[in-house]
Formats: sequence, C-alpha cells, structure tokens
Amino acid sequence: MISGSETTHLVSRQLSAIVETRLPTIPAPDVLTLGLREDQIVRPLVTVQGDALKLVLQGHTLDPPPGMKLVVGESPLMRVHVLTGGGAVLHLAEAPVPPTPTLAPMRLDRLLHMPGGFDTLLQALRPGVLQQWLAPALASNPQVGALLQILLRGRPAMDGLDGPGLRQAMWASGFLTESQLLRKAGSPSDLKSVLRQIIEMLQSEHPEPAAKLAEVVDEIEAFQLQTLQSDPARPLPLQLTLAFGNGPPVQLTVHRDRAGKSREESAWDVDLYTRSEAWGQIWLRTRVIGTERVGLTMWADREDICSLAVQRGHLLRESLREAQLTLNDFRVIHGQRPDSAPPSRSAGPGRLIDCEA
Repeated sequence: MISGSETTHLVSRQLSAIVETRLPTIPAPDVLTLGLREDQIVRPLVTVQGDALKLVLQGHTLDPPPGMKLVVGESPLMRVHVLTGGGAVLHLAEAPVPPTPTLAPMRLDRLLHMPGGFDTLLQALRPGVLQQWLAPALASNPQVGALLQILLRGRPAMDGLDGPGLRQAMWASGFLTESQLLRKAGSPSDLKSVLRQIIEMLQSEHPEPAAKLAEVVDEIEAFQLQTLQSDPARPLPLQLTLAFGNGPPVQLTVHRDRAGKSREESAWDVDLYTRSEAWGQIWLRTRVIGTERVGLTMWADREDICSLAVQRGHLLRESLREAQLTLNDFRVIHGQRPDSAPPSRSAGPGRLIDCEA
C-alpha cells in the first residue's frame, strides 16, 4: 500500500530497518479461527487506530513489538511460530532476494511502467463479478464472505445517489486509502484495504482469484504513482472509479484550470465514463464556469443513446434551472470516447448534434 508520507520520494524510497523485540502474540482460539500453521508466512497490515500503530491480520488487531519501525500502509513479512499451548507468535521474516534485478524488478518500478487504464477494475466492480470470482472461497472461508459484504454494503444505488452517498462512495473507492490513514480514521474499509485482506486469505488455497484481485490493486496503485509524475505546474486531478449496487461502475475525474483566473472565469471539468451492455460506452464532460454557467458534452458509441439524449435534453435544462444554474450549451456526439481533453466546436471523429438553444 502507498502511504502519503512516502509519495514525494516514491522511486528512491529506502525500506525501513525493522528491529525485533517482544513478538506479537496470538491467542490459541484466534490461531484456530485464522487457520494459522507453523512456518506460515503472513503479511499483517500496518494501520492507525486511535493514536497508536497496530498490525491487522485478517481482521484481527495485534500490538506491534515496541521499537519496531513501522510505516503506515506497509505489510511486513512475518513468520508464524505455533506455541505449545496452541497460541502463536509472529517472527519477522526476511523477504526473498530476487535472483537478478532485471528478471524481478521492484514493484514500484513495475507499477510506474504499467499501461494506463482500469480494464480489470471496471470488470471487477460490475454487479455480481466479485461474487463470481470469490465463489470457490466463500463456502470454505466465512471471513471472505464477511469482507465481501463490507464492500457490497458500501455501494450506493445509481438511481438514488445523493451528496452524502457520493461522498461515501468516493471514500470507499480505494483511491483515497492513504488520505484516510493520514486522517487517522481507524482501519480503512475501502476497496483497496479490504481487497488486500481478502488476497492474504486466498493466496495459499485459492491463488487464481487472489491473482485477479491483485491486478485490481495494481491498477489503482499504478494510477496513483503515475499521477505523481504528471506536470507539477498543473493541479493534480481527482480521479476515482465508483462502484454501484445496481449498475456498472463509473470513472469520475475532476480537474480545474490553472490558477490565476477570477472566480467568475475559473473553470472546473467533471468527466464521467461508463460502459455497459444496456448503454454501450458513454463519456460526459461537464464544464462549470464560475458559479452559475454549465456546459455539457456527451459522447456515445450507440446512435439510439444519442437520440435519446437529444430527446431528453430539455429535462436537463429544466433541472439545472431549478438549481439556479444556466446551461450554456449541450452537445451530443455519436462517436468513440475522445483520447484527449477537452472537446471543441470542431470535436473529433463522430457526428455532432448541437443542442444549444
């Protein structure tokens, strides 16, 4: 996991030295519940609870050894030693050394060079997909089912989304995990944090679904890292992928013009992208200028969806008027999602239907 304190020097970050003192002890009943065995390698997650650092292993909280150097969001490699009475302690284990750096590059380097996009994430967040991926493990491991329910309960309904629901969906997206850790909001229950716990449970007995979930985490963290390499002169965009209980996931990007413009002329762009069997691919850009003027451009790869949007354009204008906003222009383009921002009057490939009144 990527912690906020690391992100300014991600590429050159040095691993923290770890000192072993008193070892974290797990009571015998918890050893049975967790299914721990001698010499098993585990990776508890370092989190903040209250004002103290804790180790979280499959939902169980442990006190770290005094003097152990920890970084919030890290998962130190630890080995299980089962005691005579049935309890267990965790010993620090050395990570295996890759045979050659060229064959096993550091994870950060791999993430920095991953292709952009969220294909695996968008697939995983479609209704029913995570249940399908985890089906082999749900019957044998009730804790996987409990963690899955945490993710599903956090998904709002697409047709009933309001301000608080949108805020909760943003925090649950997994793109703001490090912000939650810095806020010391307790152990996060967002997508990325919960997926890491599920991966820990699955990797020995169910490696295939564990690998799929690891791809989802990689896509999120690759985007986080690659965003930090962007133009430092421009404000960083807020980009999230939101999951819904009754509809396909939606990519949300919020970015603004360079600073220096007056409040009346400052502009914010809000981009939405989704794809489904019912609608095809839809990409929307809403440009908010000042505090009252709004412009909307829509791309859709299906002509019937474009026609439907044109027919209902007046409803959009009425809704904005009720919110004391003025719709400057509304354009519908039958074509593919544009590769570059922002659309212009000579908008790219496709047929343009200008609905401006």
